[in-house]
Amino acid sequence: MAEGDKPAMMEIPAPLSNLVDISHPQFPSIAALNLKWKAAPALTRLGFDIGGVQYTAAPFIGWFMDAEIGVRNLADSFRCNVLPDIVQAKGMTKGKFVDGIDSFDDLPEYEQLAMLSRAQSELNYTVQWQVSSEPTKIMTLSQTAAFPALISKKAPEVTVEEIGEFSDDDGADAISITSTLSELKTIAIYFCSAGTIAEKLAKRLHKRLELQTKVLLNMALHPRVECLNDLKATDLTADKIFLLVMSSTGKGEVPPNGSIFHRVTRLSSIEGMSFAVFGNGDSRYSATYNGTAKTIHQHMQKLGGHPLIRKVFPWRYRG
Repeated sequence: MAEGDKPAMMEIPAPLSNLVDISHPQFPSIAALNLKWKAAPALTRLGFDIGGVQYTAAPFIGWFMDAEIGVRNLADSFRCNVLPDIVQAKGMTKGKFVDGIDSFDDLPEYEQLAMLSRAQSELNYTVQWQVSSEPTKIMTLSQTAAFPALISKKAPEVTVEEIGEFSDDDGADAISITSTLSELKTIAIYFCSAGTIAEKLAKRLHKRLELQTKVLLNMALHPRVECLNDLKATDLTADKIFLLVMSSTGKGEVPPNGSIFHRVTRLSSIEGMSFAVFGNGDSRYSATYNGTAKTIHQHMQKLGGHPLIRKVFPWRYRG
């Protein structure tokens, strides 16, 4: 569900809605509470906007684990509110009901909080232990698994053929990444940003590619991530793949540490050079959202560069 879309909801048929019994390996009394959860809570076409960064089309199927099941759905006082039951099941109140104290609610607040905290820890552990005790299946990238990779055995397998809306000819002008990697020799990563996020993302990308390039023949990775202003005209050769991580400043302008990029590239021929631009932007600035990424993508393409991805936001286009 992207921004502006209305939520689409449907009831999962009972035969497809398997339940997992939640139990504790050391406290059988917790199993007696008859706590259950869905084997596969599923969300599809999910869109996030976190801090102005949009994460569009991130479907997944699987356990929410302790963050959602243990902490929110089971424990929240306005949801299932099972923590007091966990306290009783573990016998934490044994010997506490004296001198007019007849129930958990009569205990001093600090004791209630201490017990609830311990109960929360046990519940989180129970949820984690429950899923780890069942056979799980790790979906590889080649299986086009969505996100995250861990899927319960009881959940139906879900694969995603495509994320976003691409037309059949979207790949016509774009270079196949597989064929590109077999032909080109060096991957170089550059960033520009008024802050530090783009640099951090570029370094994380570099770290991941280090592992990939070790198994690729005739492929090397530039030893370090560099600022876009460090790019020289002599670096722009057809035997490289350029990966550019871009943030914007002001009203979508190129940050100072990437300001000379246009002048450098105009002095060079980048015909046939492969590139991809990743924009790190804030969607709240709708008119100038990822302005740097769009500007540089268009500039590189105009000078003859080959984009690995045809459009900056390919999911926004059809045909």
